[in-house]
Amino acid sequence: MSNSFVYNNKRYDLPEGFDNIRLDSKKFCQAIAECYDGFYEIVTIAGAGGCGKSVIYQIICKKFGQRCLSTASTGVAAFNIAQHGINCSTLHSALRLPAVDMLDWNKADPSLVTLLEKYDYLLIDEISMVNCNILDYILIHVRLANEERFGRKKLKVILFGDVLQLPPVSAILDKKNTNDEDRKLRKFWKERYGEAEVGYWFFSPVFRETRRITIELDAVYRQSDDKFKSALDVIRKADMAGLEKALENINGRVVDEEEHRALYEKNGTPMLYLTGRNRDVRAYNMRHLEPLRKSGVEAHEYVSSINGPMTSDRYYMSYDPCDENGRKLIFKHFFPILEDRQTLYLGSQVMCLCNDRTKGFQNGTLGKIIDFRYDSEEDAILPVVKPFDNRKAFTVPYHDFEYFATYIKPSGEIVHDKIFIVRSIACKSAYAVTFHKAQGLTLDAVYIDTRHGGSDSDSNVGESYIPYSGIYLGLSRCKTLEGVGLSDKITPDQVKVNEYAPLFFLPDRDRVVQSGDDDFLFKRMIVAKTVIRKRKKKTRLSDLLDSDV
Repeated sequence: MSNSFVYNNKRYDLPEGFDNIRLDSKKFCQAIAECYDGFYEIVTIAGAGGCGKSVIYQIICKKFGQRCLSTASTGVAAFNIAQHGINCSTLHSALRLPAVDMLDWNKADPSLVTLLEKYDYLLIDEISMVNCNILDYILIHVRLANEERFGRKKLKVILFGDVLQLPPVSAILDKKNTNDEDRKLRKFWKERYGEAEVGYWFFSPVFRETRRITIELDAVYRQSDDKFKSALDVIRKADMAGLEKALENINGRVVDEEEHRALYEKNGTPMLYLTGRNRDVRAYNMRHLEPLRKSGVEAHEYVSSINGPMTSDRYYMSYDPCDENGRKLIFKHFFPILEDRQTLYLGSQVMCLCNDRTKGFQNGTLGKIIDFRYDSEEDAILPVVKPFDNRKAFTVPYHDFEYFATYIKPSGEIVHDKIFIVRSIACKSAYAVTFHKAQGLTLDAVYIDTRHGGSDSDSNVGESYIPYSGIYLGLSRCKTLEGVGLSDKITPDQVKVNEYAPLFFLPDRDRVVQSGDDDFLFKRMIVAKTVIRKRKKKTRLSDLLDSDV
């Protein structure tokens, strides 16, 4: 007999294979019931890492099968879901979205509408990494698809994620980009999405105008140590009242980095060093590659190339200070994760940078180079990588990384032009990665760069740069506290939540916004932002939840 539960006097059966799932959490049962047949068109299932969001994702997919379009915002998240026999793709791949930062929400893609018409459920994992402009574009097409369903129930959108992890990244909102085109795009953004400096998905106007409910799961299963789980919860919420006590236990993990790495590597377990800046990642990786270079093991150099289509010289003036040919500086500015040339060594630890389902890896796969083989199609010697999760070894190919320039025509039309392609080997040395690159990973050993002094505007050498929610993300990647290593004690000022994230938890966040009141969340955002700034570091998430703001 399959596992089942009763919610609101109605019995719900789980699909086969979930007989041992604990159903003692009311929130967990409510989430499943709302996904099955609830009133709301959008269900957001939120909660800390390891709280069971992925289990509910699997239950919905196994229950409704081909009626579900299963997606995730990152390659790692998509792969983790696919490991359970679910056909899951990245959001951009599944919906055939171009690799651009902004989409013209005034334009509809008939092929996307036709695609969405075929499904009853659209699931998106790691929604916290999706910008509001992307979700806006998707939900507009969901709305159009629902108009074509002729009596069938509306397509339900189910979002999974944690707003208190890293915020999404947008080049448009980067104020370091000061040319005229960027200023025009930021003006467009402000008119559409308000003053927010971070494009969280819940600032999407279409999201706000749709019947929706948010259910936050309240139990964590990834870590079994209750003290560790309790400390992570305090750090996740940046709860200043309990932070000092929570950090007492965590700060006992200040250990020597080399000893921590050696402890795990002797058992064949990788350790990942987490830091905030790409320059620190490069420096750390170079230091750990030096012994391999001196040992004389087999090594090969891989050079990246930039090629067309280059549609106009205007991009060089608008997007780059320009050297003689205008290419090298563009490449370095827009592709910090790529190297114009790099040497890969036999035995080195690497991370894949793209998704390739045919070869069995995705963006974020960690592994070790075990061989080099000649590939006739590429006419090159390529690295062979054995993943650390015991999957089969695969050959890493070259990959075309596309770059689109976005600008607004005088007519107001938003245009995305593909201006160049970077062809690069699809992996890089990865003894260290940034906090953002570690999103979605579950690890046995991490070492977190907590050198004192890093604020979001800090760029001093020798100090850490820790992004919003970076401490929580780094700690929660690890299964046990013993697997965590710190370079220095974590101070309370390093534990921070983006000031816009708590807006998701404001009262009435699940109310249905009436016609003509679509600036509801924007107005609350301005008021709440003022409250947060006044409270500064004394802000507690629980205070905001209980406030009348």
